[in-house]
Amino acid sequence: MSNTSIENVLASFSGNIFSTYNLLKKIHKNLNFSFGIDFSSEASFPKFTNMVRNFIARELIEKPNKSGKSLILNERTVLQFIVSRKYMFHGCSMDNLKGYLFDFSLEELYKKLSQENLNEIDVIAKKEKEVIAQPIHTEPIKTDKFIHSSVCDGFYIITQDGMFGEEDLNKLKNILFKFKNKNTN
Repeated sequence: MSNTSIENVLASFSGNIFSTYNLLKKIHKNLNFSFGIDFSSEASFPKFTNMVRNFIARELIEKPNKSGKSLILNERTVLQFIVSRKYMFHGCSMDNLKGYLFDFSLEELYKKLSQENLNEIDVIAKKEKEVIAQPIHTEPIKTDKFIHSSVCDGFYIITQDGMFGEEDLNKLKNILFKFKNKNTN
């Protein structure tokens, strides 16, 4: 099924989670990635429902409209769901995708769906690395019952006060230091 065919199937779509499930059950084999759901299994519908609700809660897809207690997904939200699954299949995390697809037009979302190479995954993943790259304390920090002490760049030990003697902590630091040097060379 070509991208144009998928557009035709999704065009003007509006339906509850069960309708969306049935729609994706029909087209999932024509996509070049896995949804992570075995649509032939009886347990697939509850898993799909939980997945959609999780994507909404984590802001990977926009909040759909409601009709009573039912969620009504439209072409845009279904397309965001499909593209999110594609990005996750290619290694992007849910945290990095949060809100990422909200500003794209339908045309841009269809373009991302048809793209073979997802170059921007590196840009999306960089968001997470920038948050992690914060200064690390070199002196032990005592918080309530725990002591946080830095071993070397990027590694620290969190121990309960009095759990290890100084000699044991130094042994652990040496092991981690050797592990870090082995993996960076």
